Amino acid sequence: MRAHILITDKQTFPVVRDNGFWGVGVKGIPNDFKKVIEENLKEPKKPYFAMIADILGTRKGDIVFLYERQVGFHGIYKIASTPFFDPSKIGSVDETYPIRIELECLNYFQKPVPEDLLFSTKEYESKCWVWFYRKIQGSRGIITVNPETAEVLIELLVKLNGNAINKPNSMKKYPSVKKQKIKIDLKDLHEDGKLLEDILRAWLIKNIDNPNHSGVREIFGPVEDICYFPSPALELFPFSDSLNYG
Repeated sequence: MRAHILITDKQTFPVVRDNGFWGVGVKGIPNDFKKVIEENLKEPKKPYFAMIADILGTRKGDIVFLYERQVGFHGIYKIASTPFFDPSKIGSVDETYPIRIELECLNYFQKPVPEDLLFSTKEYESKCWVWFYRKIQGSRGIITVNPETAEVLIELLVKLNGNAINKPNSMKKYPSVKKQKIKIDLKDLHEDGKLLEDILRAWLIKNIDNPNHSGVREIFGPVEDICYFPSPALELFPFSDSLNYG
């Protein structure tokens, strides 16, 4: 089971829940994907490639939990699209967060799992080390978790809520049609070491399980033999107007 935790807050959680998507970004990011690439190549300190690499680690069908800051973990969702770029404003989520994926609610549980429950027993603590590591390093937009962590979250959601209930009538499919395809090419390589690493990471994460990519298959072998959990190289804080990425 591949699973991810996506960070939200009290303003953005109901928006992404009810509109079937999640997004990440930063103030000042261009509203066109080609311009995002061009600007990050010119200014290597911009975090655009790192954010893109993080979201390219997701796959359609992956399990998702929405973490609402200072509230807890909501679930259970799945990723319903490949990543895309869309600066459309939807509720409190505006053009600041244009790097997005669509979500679908699989099981709706009204009560979220408080964060402290993940460390309420030695067994849970040992299975949720990925989240503990995130707490040490600082928050970021996407946290890819191991199957054991996902199982703990599902178990706790059931313990707190009993059976899942009907999804709220407010939930609907992603409303925008202004999507731009996210495309990363190795021709975009830059001599700056950090930027080079981010581009390579984004390209590799996108293509690591492509059965038709012969070069990747020669290095990593058959897709069915690969078990990978991409770990973001940059700490990101989505949906926060108080942060400045410079």
